[in-house]
Amino acid sequence: MFFRMEFGSRRFAVALTFVLGGGMLLAANLVPLKGVVKDASGEPLAGVTVRIKDGKSGTITDVNGHFVLDVEKGKNCY
Repeated sequence: MFFRMEFGSRRFAVALTFVLGGGMLLAANLVPLKGVVKDASGEPLAGVTVRIKDGKSGTITDVNGHFVLDVEKGKNCY
């Protein structure tokens, strides 16, 4: 048996709305965490991995030591 969905069907439109809308809901709970990583003398560090403790997402600092990481709203970051 084949499952067939036509692009003009109401079911397809509803399914597409949930798929695309769900991503927007997840993104709405994220806020950018911005910072600069420097060494002990105050020089910026490039290529440093920045991660949230116990988290799966991360990023790398740019050539000036800057980073931006999207984190869940209300999550403690330390």
